Amino acid sequence: MSWSWLLAVDTPSPSPSARVFTEDDASRILPGTLGLVFFLFLLVAMILLMRSMSTQLKRVPDHFPGEGDDEAELGGPANPSGSGAAAT
Repeated sequence: MSWSWLLAVDTPSPSPSARVFTEDDASRILPGTLGLVFFLFLLVAMILLMRSMSTQLKRVPDHFPGEGDDEAELGGPANPSGSGAAAT
């Protein structure tokens, strides 16, 4: 099969009114209204998430039940005798 007929077909030339973009035009492309709406949506979502996290952290108690053995957490002896055996 010969592909030479593709070379003989006239390729349409662009009309004079068609705009050809260059690299300079690409640097002038702006996000527009949709970009502004998306940015504002993200900003409002972030503010709401920060407020929600702040209220959740305020509800957390300072100390939880059973959190009295500070000496055991620091690596000190668990009982006053220091033998390691449980006192009865």
